[in-house]
Amino acid sequence: LSLPAQIILGGGDDGQDLQLPLARHTVTAEQLNAPNLGANLSESLQRVPGLVALNRQNYAQDLQISSRGFGARSQFGVRGVRLVQDGIPLTMPDGQGQPALFDLDGLQRIEVLRGPLTTLYGNASGGIIQGYTGEAPFYPTLDNRTVVGSDGLWRSRLRYGGQHGNLNISANLSRLETDGYRDHSDTRRDIANLRLGWDIDDVSSLTLLINSLDQPDTQDPLGLTAEQVRADRRQAPPPAYTFDTRKSVRHNQVGLNYQRRLANDDQLTVMVYGGERDMQQFLAFPRGGLTAGGGVVELDRRFGGGELGWQRGTQLFGLPVTLAAGLAYNYQGEERQGFVNDNGSKGGLQRDEFNRVDSQEAYLISTWQLAPRWELVAGMRYNRVEFDSDDDYLVDGQDDSGRMRVHRTNPALGLNWQWTPELSLYAALGQGFETPTFQELAYRPDGAGMNQALKPSLSRNAEVGLKWRRD
Repeated sequence: LSLPAQIILGGGDDGQDLQLPLARHTVTAEQLNAPNLGANLSESLQRVPGLVALNRQNYAQDLQISSRGFGARSQFGVRGVRLVQDGIPLTMPDGQGQPALFDLDGLQRIEVLRGPLTTLYGNASGGIIQGYTGEAPFYPTLDNRTVVGSDGLWRSRLRYGGQHGNLNISANLSRLETDGYRDHSDTRRDIANLRLGWDIDDVSSLTLLINSLDQPDTQDPLGLTAEQVRADRRQAPPPAYTFDTRKSVRHNQVGLNYQRRLANDDQLTVMVYGGERDMQQFLAFPRGGLTAGGGVVELDRRFGGGELGWQRGTQLFGLPVTLAAGLAYNYQGEERQGFVNDNGSKGGLQRDEFNRVDSQEAYLISTWQLAPRWELVAGMRYNRVEFDSDDDYLVDGQDDSGRMRVHRTNPALGLNWQWTPELSLYAALGQGFETPTFQELAYRPDGAGMNQALKPSLSRNAEVGLKWRRD
C-alpha cells in the first residue's frame, strides 16, 4: 500500500478521471445505498467494467474478485487484487485479501483502479479496490436497518455517527443470519467497525480504524455434480454430513493514519496497523496418512506493518511536478496446524508449523504537467518479500522447513492527453509480480510441507485507452 500514490492516482473527485493515464471507476454513496442486502462487496462491484465479482453463494468461502484476469485463479479469498479501506490495507502481506472487512454500511465511495499503473502498489496488485468512509453528520445520529427474507434470512445494522468537538465518530454493528438456500449452509456473521477522525490542528489529522469480524461454525454445503443438481439442487452431498464441513473465522484489526501538511506544500503520512486472525476449517476428507496435512486446518495468525510517505508539489525544468516517495514494512506470522477429520470431530495431530512473511518496500512516483493538456506519470517500486516456514511436526522423520526470498523492482509509465474537457487519450506500461500465498505454499503434490517449487508470477502490462465523460 502506498498512501501518497493514492493521492496521485486516486482519491480525488470524478473530474480528475480524465487527467489520469489509467482506468478508474467510482461507486458512489447513492449506488452503495441502493436497495440490496448490503452483506457482500459483490453487490456494489457488479457495475464496474473490467472487474468480475462473483458471489459463491457460500459464506464458508469468500467472494472471488478478478480485475482483468488478475485473481481469477483464486479458489477462495481474494488475491491478485489489493484491498484498502481509509488507507489501511485489508490485504495480508502474502497477498490474500479479506473483502468481508469492508464497512459497506459506512462507506462514502469505493474506487476501483485498473491498468498498468496499479503495479506501483506492490505485490499482488493487478487491481486496487479502495473504500473511503464518509464523515459522520455534525449532529449525533442513530439509525437502524433490518432486512428479512426467505430461507431464514435476517440482517440488521445499527449505525451511529456524530461530531464531538474535533472528533468525528462513525460506528457500525451488523449481524447476518441465514439458513441458506441449500441444506447444510447455516451462517451467522457479526461485523463491527469504528472510525475516529481527529482534526488535531489546521495542518494535521489522525484517523483510527477498527474492524472486527466473527463468523462461527459457518456450514459448507460443498459442490454438486450436474446429476445431483437435477435430482435436488438444494441438497448437500453426503461428505458434507459425514465430515460436518464448516468454517469458523475471527478477525480483529486496528489501524492508525496520521497526515500532516508541512512547509513548501509538503505532506507527511504515517500509517501503522496490526491485527489477528484465527480460523478453523473442517474439510471433506480425513487426511489421516503419515505425510498428509489433515482434514481439519487451524490457523492462529498475527500481522501488522507500517508506512512512511512524503509528497511534494514543486517544479522541475520549469514544469509543475508532484513527487511522492515512501518506505513500507509488513509482517505476517501464523501457526498452522492440521488434524485428522474424524467424522466431523478433530482427531490426531497431522501437521504443526510456524510460517512468517516479511516484506520491505520503497517507492518513488512523479506526476509531470508537461503542457496544459499533457500529463506524465512515472514511478517504480522495490519489493523484497521473504517466506520462512519452521516445521515442528517431525514424526514422519522429514523436516519440511523452508525459505523463499523474492525481490523485484516494478517500473510503470503513463501518458495522458486531455483532448477536450470531455475526452482524453492515454497510454501506460507497467511490470508487476505476484508471490504465492502461504495457503498455496502450504501443500505439495506429494503431501504437506512448504512447496518451494512455486515461484512468483510476473506480468507485463500495456494499455491504450480513451475516456469520455459528460456531466
